[in-house]
Amino acid sequence: MIRNPFTTAATAALCLAFALVADVADADATTSNGDACREIQKLQTLYLNCEGTAQTTRMDGDETARCSEIYYELKAKAFGDDFARFRDWYDLMMSVGGPDVGAVSAPGSMVGGPTCG
Repeated sequence: MIRNPFTTAATAALCLAFALVADVADADATTSNGDACREIQKLQTLYLNCEGTAQTTRMDGDETARCSEIYYELKAKAFGDDFARFRDWYDLMMSVGGPDVGAVSAPGSMVGGPTCG
């Protein structure tokens, strides 16, 4: 028997992560919804990759600066510069698999933000 790798808690955490990301701050009016969504997904992945690297190796100054820029851009674009919302998303990502979990973005309409289909 193959066991489902997602526990009820992990599934609930992913659903909550979808809801957090669904509450995205307003996207740039000149950017299409698909482009804004892809940009946020890319930033999420880059940020989680930075976290994984920082947890396993000593990063040089250039890497640290790049990761800091990614953090500020992700926080601004996906969470409306709200650290608490960013931190909630980050904590959920760590609870469902850490930096290796990859970016989680809500499918379908994202309230107040881009549509990710």
